[in-house]
This record gives sequence, structure tokens and C-alpha cells, in this order.
Amino acid sequence: MRLYAHFAAKQLGVDELRGSIDVHLSKGTIEGNSFGLCWGDNREAEILLGSRQFGKAITQEDKLKTLGHELVHARQYLRRELIPHGDSLDECVWKGKKCTFDPKDESNQPWELEASEWEETLYTAWESILEAGSMRLDLLADILSEEPFSNV
Repeated sequence: MRLYAHFAAKQLGVDELRGSIDVHLSKGTIEGNSFGLCWGDNREAEILLGSRQFGKAITQEDKLKTLGHELVHARQYLRRELIPHGDSLDECVWKGKKCTFDPKDESNQPWELEASEWEETLYTAWESILEAGSMRLDLLADILSEEPFSNV
């Protein structure tokens, strides 16, 4: 998972951003039986990944896709594209425009659509690298040489 995190961060340009990202893997379920959660601001973001949902183990594929999805949200926070609106759970600012939404059904919001698209793009690219056996040692070394989650 660590290698995928570095790969995804590099693809998203997170390794070029100012700020830090902390990623935590839960040994059980997380809030709302979600696969993952992300919150943050322009200085830091925190990602929490679940390992179980509704009592069943989350597959490795789903964990990787979720990590990619949540890294997109971290990037949105660090870039100030997505700004939480104080204590309100149903308001935010997205790319300069105030938005009101239903937190229980935000899947059609633009920040979620972007994250879902990237989630699939990143995972597909990762799979094609692994399937082609094209993970060259120099590429692997390049991915591992950086710490994309603590650039300050």
C-alpha cells in the first residue's frame, strides 16, 4: 500500500504541494461504515482508511482505490479548491463558490466526481504497470525516494 501511496501522490502532483498528509489505516470500521475519509485545510490533510465495512473485510483493490480517492480530496484541501465551511457539515466552498449539499448523499458533488474519476484512473494505471511487469528499478527507486506526505 505504501508504494501505491507514493505512486498516486506523484501522479496527482501531491509531492509538489506545500503541506502535509497523514494516512491512517483502521483495523476495523470507520465512521458511517465508509471505505475512507479525508479532512483538512491548506496546511495539512488527514486520511483515514477502513479495513472493514458492515462486518466484512475491504479488499486490497478497494483499499487502494479508496486511498487514491482520498488523496484527491487531500490535494483539493491543500490547493484550497475545497474549503470546509466552519462547523457546518452541509456547506463548503468549491473552487471559490459556496455550496450547500446533503452530507449523506454528496456523491454527485463536483469534488466527489473528480475524486471518483481519479480513483479509477490511478488504479488502472497502477494495474497496467504491474501487469506489464514494467516496474523498472529506477522508477521504483524514484517513487520511494520522496516523502510526498510531509512536504512543508
